[in-house]
Parts: sequence; C-alpha cells; structure tokens
Amino acid sequence: MGKGQGRLALRVLEASRNQLFFAHRFLEQALFRLKWKAVRGITFGSDGEYFYYDERYVLRQYMQDPGQVVRGYLHTVMHCLYQHPFLAPSRRVYWDLAADIAAESLSEEILQDEQEQEAQQQRREVIKTLEAELGAMSAKKISHYLENHFLGKGRICGMGFSELCSLFRQDEHAMWYSEEPGTGRKEETEREERRTGREKQGTEREEIEEEQGAEDQEGAGEDREETGGDEKGREEANRKETEEDREKKKTGRGETEAGRGENETGREETEAGRGETGTGRERAEAAKLGQVWKHTAQQVMVELQAFSKSAKGDQAGTVIRSLGAVTRENYDYSVFLQKFALRREERMGTDQDEFDYIFYTYGLNLFRKVPLIEPLEYKEVQVIREFVIAIDTSGSCAGELVERFLVKTCNILRQTETFALKVNIHIIQCDAEVQEDVKIESQGQLEEYISHLELKGFGGTDFRPVFKYVDNLLETGELGRVEGLLYFTDGYGSFPVRPPWYRTAFVFLDRAEDVKVPPWAMKVYLEETEL
Repeated sequence: MGKGQGRLALRVLEASRNQLFFAHRFLEQALFRLKWKAVRGITFGSDGEYFYYDERYVLRQYMQDPGQVVRGYLHTVMHCLYQHPFLAPSRRVYWDLAADIAAESLSEEILQDEQEQEAQQQRREVIKTLEAELGAMSAKKISHYLENHFLGKGRICGMGFSELCSLFRQDEHAMWYSEEPGTGRKEETEREERRTGREKQGTEREEIEEEQGAEDQEGAGEDREETGGDEKGREEANRKETEEDREKKKTGRGETEAGRGENETGREETEAGRGETGTGRERAEAAKLGQVWKHTAQQVMVELQAFSKSAKGDQAGTVIRSLGAVTRENYDYSVFLQKFALRREERMGTDQDEFDYIFYTYGLNLFRKVPLIEPLEYKEVQVIREFVIAIDTSGSCAGELVERFLVKTCNILRQTETFALKVNIHIIQCDAEVQEDVKIESQGQLEEYISHLELKGFGGTDFRPVFKYVDNLLETGELGRVEGLLYFTDGYGSFPVRPPWYRTAFVFLDRAEDVKVPPWAMKVYLEETEL
C-alpha cells in the first residue's frame, strides 16, 4: 500500500479516536494511551502498548461504515482498560470469547447508538441473557459460564459457540499470548500439527534405521563367519600402520568430538538461557503494562465520577462498578486467612525448617552413633483455635454458595497447618437476628456440619446481632480468646458503632462496586468462580 493510503488510514483512526474523546471525555487517558502500529494481515488488536491495524482493513471498514472503526477502536481499548490481555486464562478459547462479550457490553453502554443494526441487536440480546444469569458482568465470570454451558453443547439465544465468536469478535488477541500480530489460533494449530507430524516421521525413521542396523549387524556377523580369511588379511594390513599415526588420529578425533560436544552444549545452554530470559522479560513487561493500565483505569474512574452528571442513563454507574472491580486490590483468600492465625509451639515431630543436617551428619561421621545435634521435636506454627464464622442468611444469599464458601474455607484451613487439633469454632447463621449457632471442635464435626447444612432465616440483613452474640459468649466464658470473626455476605447491613477488640473481616461475594466498611474491619472480595 502506498504512503498516501497509509497516511489516510492513520487519519481515519485519529478521527475515530477524537470522535470518541469529544463524546466521552472521561476516557481521555485510555483513548490516547496506545501508540499506532500498522501490520498487514490483521483487523485490530493491542498488547497494551501498541494499537495494531491493517491499513487496507481500516479504509475498507471506513468506506462501508465509519461507525465500525469507532466501535472497533473502543472495543480494543476496553480490553486493555479491563486487564484482559494481562490475565492468564484457564482455557484460551473461552477466554477470548468472554473478553469480547465483556468489552462489547461496556461499549454498548458507552456508545448507545440510536439506530441499531441487526448485529448490534443480536449482541444486546445475548448480553441481556447473560446479565440475567450472571448479574455483574466480568470476563472471568463469563468465561466460567461459557465453559460449563458449552460443555453440554448448549446454545445462547439460539446461537452456538462459533456463531457467538463471529458476532462479538472486533479485534484479534494473538498479541495477548506473545504471538506476532496476525498470527491466530488457526496458524498456531497448523504449526502444531506440522511439528507433531515431523516428530512422528522422525520417530518412524529412527525405528527403521534401528531395524536396518540390527539386520546389518546380523549380516556382518554371518559374513565374518564365512570370510574369516579375508578379515585376517585386513588385520595384518592394519597392523602395518604405525602406532604413532593411530594415536595422532585418535587424539585429533577425540579433541574434535570434544570440541563439538562443548560447542553443542554451549549452544543449547545459550538457547535455553535466551528462552528463559525471553519468557521472563515478556512476563515482566506484561505485568508492567498491566499496572500502567490499572492506574489508567483509576484515572478514568475519577474522571467519570466528575463527569457523571453529563453521562447518559445508567452509563456512569455501570462503568464505575466495572472499573471498581478492576482497580481494587485483590487478595489470595488462602493467604488472607493466615491473618487470623497465631504463632504457637506444637509437638509435631521434626521441624524440617530448623533442623541442621550439616551438624547432624558430621556428628554421625565423627562419632558414628553420636550426632552433635538432635532434631527438634516441636515447631512453631500458625494455628487457629478459637474462631467465629458468621453467615449472612438473608434472602439474597443462596444456599449453594454458602456451602461452597464453607467448603473452600475448610479446605484451606485443613491443607495449611492452620487448623489446630483441638478447636473451638462457632458457625453462626444470622439475617436480621441470630438464627443458629453450631460449635465445632474438630475437622470431622466441620465436615459433618457442611454435609448436612441447612440455612435458616432469609429475612433482612443486619450485622450487629452477631457481634452482640459473640460478646455474650466471651462474657460467659464459652469463648476464651477470639482470634477473629469472618463474616460472609453478599449484601449490605448495619455495622456496630463501637469496634470489637478482635479482628474482623467481611467477605463480599460478587460485588463489582467497592463496599465501604468501618475502619476497624478488613474486607475481601470473592467471585463465584473462585468458590
């Protein structure tokens, strides 16, 4: 393509970006973050640093419908703003479609075209169906839903998986997976098939050569038996060579082979080092770009809150809630639970971390049966003995989610040395008042409770009764020293005015927006997919 057409394609992209900026000024930091880069053979795409485009595709789309260029650019920016290129998917094929659906749902909220085309109407219908199923939309939740839904060859709004991919695809995602722009899953599959074919051919060739080699050896053995006189003649001729010549040849050959081996080894180490370095560099760069776009999302959210009065309809609220889930700090739930554990000495056998094998083996070698140091028969561990788990049993909490939350918490405590042999854990069900309190003293009782779990309540939501009840347990001596209270809820409630003296954390389920809790309380967010 000529330089004139290339400049024209770039002007089309800049005009589309400016059109978005003048209509939605809160997106300024995101719209102007990417740098242009023309690449043949693709539609649109981005790795978080560059916006890749094919000049021919841009001009062709602009001639057909200028609005499609605007929508395609916004779609790609939404991917970066919501961290889609920087998250590791469990199944790439479902993640790509889920990310496209999430980006398009936000683009629909922002653009809100007055005249909808047939494709836009179909997309909106699918988005409404998924919102009814999932509630707050995120790529993670959509990916998990798609994987479960299409395993049974299901359909959404009468469309199969491939039809949905064609409907929502606006750009390419090869750059997310450290592939060259323009390299899609089809090319990757073809390369994999070619590589597998070469390996198979190589294996078959090796087997044939081994069979031929075995046959040659058998034939050579038979020939040696039949022509023993000829071999004797050859041996006598070989003896005529001087030993010095033979030694020189052997020495030269050995040095050459050793040099080759060192060169090959060095080449392999160099290539391995390059591969490891390249992978590590790519991950570091992706993490850095992810932080840049996370900061950009925070700036966009601040700008959107300032311009929310001029936003149309529920646009501001929807985008703010989605950005809130992106910008907030996410904690590993298993690591979070360690905050409630106390360090105590437990007689649990040898402490592998503190045991010094050097002195132990040195003593055995020096005095045979007398080690210089004995292994410790105790170790310091972080354990949970007295703990309270409060469950919100208001009408908005589903029994299946509560059960999965308890199972996840139980598994984490059991797999990490956090669960003491003797515990005093109270599981309290509460809606607007305390409905049930079950005391757990062992892992077996906890598993038995979960297997026969029955929720009670289903009224309003109020957090205060649980804290009053726990205070009463402390006064009566039922609880000696509470190491923490974990309150599982998916809604809002009234908090106590005075802070409790024990550590408290609220676990919110499927909340896109940030929930304000008192300064004395911790909070962690869990998605349904994590349970």
